[in-house]
Amino acid sequence: MRRVPTVIVLVALASSAGGCFTPSVPVPPPGPESFNFSITTQTCDPMDPPSICDPTATVATFSAGPDIDWADSWVVVRDEHHSDGVVTRTNPDGSVSETMPFRADAGDQINIGYERDSDHQQIGICMVLHAGQGSSSDLCP
Repeated sequence: MRRVPTVIVLVALASSAGGCFTPSVPVPPPGPESFNFSITTQTCDPMDPPSICDPTATVATFSAGPDIDWADSWVVVRDEHHSDGVVTRTNPDGSVSETMPFRADAGDQINIGYERDSDHQQIGICMVLHAGQGSSSDLCP
């Protein structure tokens, strides 16, 4: 009689432990077609010295369309040439609202990384910067 409860407890523990180690299925990154960049010249305060703000420098902003798989995730957008970028969060539908401007030039390589809070899955995609909607032809070589 005493053996039955012990077996039940062991089976219950074994089955619940298996759930902790079940691998998650990788979620693909958002497609480059959902990404959008705008490029403008840097806006400077007239009181800023050139060492603080260069009115001839270009800056970019990033936004992305919805992708529910990446809802409420962290997003890092980084220009490799200037080592500048932004960190933001996706919206509840997985879209990214237009970011703050960051230093970038057309033709620079931009790394875009997503990380989900739910399972800490991370993905990254590299694109060559140009203004407008992205496409698969913009992926880094």
